[in-house]
Amino acid sequence: MAKVRPEWQLKAVPPAIITTALLMGLCYDRRMDRKTIAGQLALAERHVAEGRRHIEMQRNIVAGRERDGHDTALARRLLATLQDTQALHIGDRDRLRRELDRR
Repeated sequence: MAKVRPEWQLKAVPPAIITTALLMGLCYDRRMDRKTIAGQLALAERHVAEGRRHIEMQRNIVAGRERDGHDTALARRLLATLQDTQALHIGDRDRLRRELDRR
């Protein structure tokens, strides 16, 4: 597994989430040029938009299962996972925006 650099070690974030972030390419090299950062930012913006759609769809699934009297435990766990992943996407997007603004 890739070694996490000190600036990416987040004490409040479970190791599995950090590993997921590394595998998803959410951690970026601070030496990237402006063009590369802009490309990564465009990708991060797409991830945030897709995440919004996925969360909305999952909320509808949870509501439908509740309305029909079905168990919602698994659907709620998936929703929580989608929301956690969305937080990673938003954080990545915001870091890339700041980095682009600095250049």
